[in-house]
Amino acid sequence: MTNRKGAVQTNPYLVSKLLHMRTRKDAMSDLGAKTEKEASAIARRYITHATKDAIIMAIQVVESCKLKSYSSVRIPDGIIPQPYAGIPESFLKAKITVAELAEWIEIIKRNTYAGGTKYQPLPSHDEAWQAFSRLNTELYFDRQTALQFLNCRPIDFSPEEIREAVTLYWDMTPISLRRQAYKLLPDEIKASISSRYQGNPEGAMNATRDFYLTPQAS
Repeated sequence: MTNRKGAVQTNPYLVSKLLHMRTRKDAMSDLGAKTEKEASAIARRYITHATKDAIIMAIQVVESCKLKSYSSVRIPDGIIPQPYAGIPESFLKAKITVAELAEWIEIIKRNTYAGGTKYQPLPSHDEAWQAFSRLNTELYFDRQTALQFLNCRPIDFSPEEIREAVTLYWDMTPISLRRQAYKLLPDEIKASISSRYQGNPEGAMNATRDFYLTPQAS
């Protein structure tokens, strides 16, 4: 779209909204989600702190897998034993997330702990902490992606903004807005495209683009 002098018109506010949508879409893809609802559920697991009950349940899963319980370990006389080797308290202080806890369980289940500690084959407190610490570092970017998705909240576009977006910025306009642009076409144009490109969504999308990019559509 150009003005009377032939200069290309721009709309910085509209561009910022389109970039916002792209950021949210990229974050959703990086989370491995196919839908907004799925992405939201995954993202919240990366930022939600696990409860003490959830941590204890995770440790009990490990105990079941290793066929030994922390409570069965003999503690020297005069020493007050810490439930589950003190792991729950440390994890709570570190604010372990739901996603991290789930990954931690799998790591502990796969690994063999035979370093001579009184807890083997269960991990000692230090071994459990080291596994979590490595995991916490590895999942840093996943947590940032989750925050990025949740902070990029859905935004609405008016019909006028949708028309302007596909006219000026077709290449950066998300598929969802392109579909809305098709629905905004005049009825006769929409019927013609539907008839000509039945079963060919790519062809219909290209025809929609061509309509909006012609001077007559301005």
